Amino acid sequence: MAKPMDITTSKRKARPARIRVSLRNEIKGVFLFRYNQKTWPFTLLLGIFFAIFAAIAFIQFKRIHIAGIKNISDLGGMLFQSFWLIGWSVGVVILGGLTLLLLLAGEQIARIYEDRLIHRSRLWPLWITSEYDLSAIKDVVCKNGEINFSYGDGMVALGGNLSSYEAERVVALIQKRAGDAPHTQETPEPVPPPSLAAPAPEPTIAENSPEQTSASSFLLIAANLVPLGGVIFFGWDLGGLMLLFWSESAVVGFYNILKLAVVGRLAAIFTIPFFIGHFGAFMSAHFMFIYYVFIQSGHDSGAAAGLSIVLQGVFKPLLPALAALFISHGVSFWTNFLGQKEYAGKKTEQQMMEPYKRIFIMQLTLIFGGWLLLLLNSPLPALLLLIILKTIVDLRAHRKEHAAAQKLNTQKMFLQ
Repeated sequence: MAKPMDITTSKRKARPARIRVSLRNEIKGVFLFRYNQKTWPFTLLLGIFFAIFAAIAFIQFKRIHIAGIKNISDLGGMLFQSFWLIGWSVGVVILGGLTLLLLLAGEQIARIYEDRLIHRSRLWPLWITSEYDLSAIKDVVCKNGEINFSYGDGMVALGGNLSSYEAERVVALIQKRAGDAPHTQETPEPVPPPSLAAPAPEPTIAENSPEQTSASSFLLIAANLVPLGGVIFFGWDLGGLMLLFWSESAVVGFYNILKLAVVGRLAAIFTIPFFIGHFGAFMSAHFMFIYYVFIQSGHDSGAAAGLSIVLQGVFKPLLPALAALFISHGVSFWTNFLGQKEYAGKKTEQQMMEPYKRIFIMQLTLIFGGWLLLLLNSPLPALLLLIILKTIVDLRAHRKEHAAAQKLNTQKMFLQ
C-alpha cells in the first residue's frame, strides 16, 4: 500500500471548484465542524501599524499648503510632498484593509452536501462559500487540529484547533464520502513517436529590429528634430532644452501608468498610485534641479514675476515640441506595447522600474552636456550637438527596449 503523501510540505494552495458570495448561511448537508477564528493578536498588531501610518499621512497632509505657493521652490516642495503622500497612502490603505478584514472575519463552517465539500467563511455581513468536488479530494489528514487534503495540483487547509476526536470524525467522514463519490477514469493521451526530422532551428531576432519599430523610431527621430528647429529658428536656450527633456520624462511616466494598467490588471489599483507617488516625487525634485541650475539665470524669479507668469514663460514655447514627443511615445505604446504584445510575460515590478533605466541614461547625458555648454556660454553649435547626442541615446534605448520585449515574446511562442 502506497504511503499517503504528506501534503503539508506543499506550498501551492489549490483553487476550489466554485466560489460564491451570499448574505445568508445555508445549512444543508452533513455537518463537519464549526471553527471560530482567533485573530485578535494579529489584528491588534496590524491596527497599531495602520494607526502609525495613518497618523504620518495626516501630519504630512496638514503640512501641504497650496495657498502659500509663491515661487518655484514652494511649488516643487508642495508637489514633492503631495506625490510622497500618494505613495505612502498605498501602505495606509493596505494596512487598513487587512485590519478591517481581520476584524470582520468570523466563523468557518464545513459541511458535505451531495458530492461536494462545502466550506463557508464569514466576512460580516457576507458568507464566502468554497466548494470542492469530493471525487478530487485525496490524502485527507489532520495536522495540529487543521484538516488538510490534496486537491488537484495543490493543497487545502481548513479549520484549526480541532480536538483529536473531532478531527478523526471529520477525516473519516470526508474519506468515506470521497471514496463513495464517482470517479472519472482519465485516459492518458497517446504520446506521438519522436519525429525523425531535424528539429526546427530556434528563432532568433536581432537586437535592433527596425522592421518592428521603424514607425515609432521614425516618429521619435522626428520629435527630437523639433527642438532642433526651436534652437535654429526660435532661439531656444539651454534652459528651454533641459526643461523640454524633463517634460519628455513626464510623458514616459504617463505612458508607463497605462502599461502598468495592462500588465498589473487588478493589482494596478495599488501599483499605479505607488508608481505615481515615487515617480512624481522624483520628477518634482528633478524639476527644481533643472530650474535652478539651467533656467533661473535667464528668467525672472518666481517671487518677482509671479509663479503663473514664470511657468507660462518657460513652458509655452515648448508646447509644439512637447506635443510631438507625446504623439511619438503614444504611437510606440500603441504599435509596440499593445500591437506587438510586449506586455506578455512582463512582471509588474519590472514594468514599474522600466522608465528609470531610460531616464537615468538620458538625463546623465544631458546634465553633463549641459554643464559643458554652461562653461562654453551655450554657443549654437554646442546646442545642436547636445540635441543630436540626446537623439542617439534616446533612439538606442528605445530600440533596445522593444527588441528585448520582442525577443522574449518570440521565445515564449517557440516554447509553446
